[in-house]
Amino acid sequence: MGHDKALLEIAGKTFLQRAAHALSVTCHRVLISTGQEPGSYGFPEFAEILDSPSYAGPLAGMLAGFDCCREDWLLVVPCDLPLLTPEYGSRLQQSLAGGGILAVATAGGQTHFACLLAHGCLAASLQNYLDQGARRVEPWVLQHHPTIVDFSDLPHLLLNVNTPDALERARQLAEQPSGTAPERS
Repeated sequence: MGHDKALLEIAGKTFLQRAAHALSVTCHRVLISTGQEPGSYGFPEFAEILDSPSYAGPLAGMLAGFDCCREDWLLVVPCDLPLLTPEYGSRLQQSLAGGGILAVATAGGQTHFACLLAHGCLAASLQNYLDQGARRVEPWVLQHHPTIVDFSDLPHLLLNVNTPDALERARQLAEQPSGTAPERS
């Protein structure tokens, strides 16, 4: 994309702000895991934490989240889902109300393995997985037999923006008055 995707904007808010605001409805605290020095994004309303320095990729951010999380649960979302709404967190939470330690989002037949809610008891498993040199999210998630949570009724919620065309589509969807991608003030 040529830029830090977290800082791309839709309707006057960065992807990072949009995701953090959507999560703040269902989370006590929003942590922004970054490979940069904490504070570099400049959003004082959200705590920035440094990815676990010994590792790389999304799992390094998840491990940092587990390390800093004061709650029993860690709700994870990549920053490049700009149409995220509070429904994301509440639906994942509801899916585990009857038990379970890991839920992962799916929509339109595609599982989004980095879109998950994980219990803190999984931190040691993640640490061991990374210590073995593994880096892929999918195998780590699947070894814990996650609850699969279907968001097919909200397909735009998990629209991943990795291309200029996807960015334009997200911008168009965010402007729709139908409520497809509601904006939180």
